[in-house]
Amino acid sequence: MSIRRSAQSPRALGLGSSVVEPGLSFRAIGLLAYILSQPVARKCSVAELVDFSAGSNRPEGRDSIYATIKELTMAGYIVGRQLRDEDGQMDGFEHEVFSVHQRGSL
Repeated sequence: MSIRRSAQSPRALGLGSSVVEPGLSFRAIGLLAYILSQPVARKCSVAELVDFSAGSNRPEGRDSIYATIKELTMAGYIVGRQLRDEDGQMDGFEHEVFSVHQRGSL
């Protein structure tokens, strides 16, 4: 079997070449590609990722998605930050996803 890359369209993902470096799982590359294919302002939840995965031949569960997010965070593709309300109380957590790792190397 061979896999061939087709010509890029104007909407092609601009994934950094570091994504294909050894050390990042195929699962992580797939999740990263899916998230980066979404509009910039769109936010998604783990539940939405699980629901999207349910339509595939090998659906991923919540724990698998969380483990993959952890892998991408450890590799520097996802950076998380704690949100606070105007009183300084914890108000959730937000993750920002990048096409190239933000710190260190795999």
